[in-house]
Amino acid sequence: MIPSVRLHNGVQMPCVGFGTYTLKKGQVKKPLEAAFAAGYRMLDTAWVYDNEKEIGEVLRKASIPREDLFIETKVWRSYHGFDKTLECARQSIRRLGVDYVDLIIIHWPGPGRHMFKQYDIPADFTAQTRLDTWRALEQLYSDGTAKAIGVSNFSIAHLKHIMQHATVKPMVNQIELHPLLVQDELVDFCRESGIIVQAYSSLGAGAKDGTHTLLGHPTVTSIASAHG
Repeated sequence: MIPSVRLHNGVQMPCVGFGTYTLKKGQVKKPLEAAFAAGYRMLDTAWVYDNEKEIGEVLRKASIPREDLFIETKVWRSYHGFDKTLECARQSIRRLGVDYVDLIIIHWPGPGRHMFKQYDIPADFTAQTRLDTWRALEQLYSDGTAKAIGVSNFSIAHLKHIMQHATVKPMVNQIELHPLLVQDELVDFCRESGIIVQAYSSLGAGAKDGTHTLLGHPTVTSIASAHG
């Protein structure tokens, strides 16, 4: 049984989840079925991963009660803004084939490095756009479409700005977090604010050329050797 953590609204979220970022079309079924067989009940996806429909197909065939699953998805940057965020959420839920998601989060706080150029950021993005995006998540939470709401890749400044204007405080901040990127100040702020930190790339992202990987770090390998 995977332990869970309690969000500030009382929702229990598994401490370990199955990420689907690398699962492209045609690659979802076997890994996800294996994850369920291994005991995973939380799965993390996003609108921009373009695998929600295939995940939904696996969910429909799985003999796991919906209430035993924890499904998380994310609103992509090109959908920032109140109406667009609601549209993005509806698309995700329709693709997944569920009535609600357990957690929906803002994937990125706004302008930044373009990871997917075909899904560009709105040219008229402002800090108010981010607030409008959060208001849409509050609406989804209020009407039961999402059991919990949160953010991803938000800095302390981003969190403070949201919290100054929010009716519902973010429940989760998903960030890259591992021994090569500890982000102590941000983690401490989230803890003090009652926001659960959810780590991605927790085994280390490494460099694109394959150097500086966490699992190959001398400290990690020496600890692994010492403990068999």
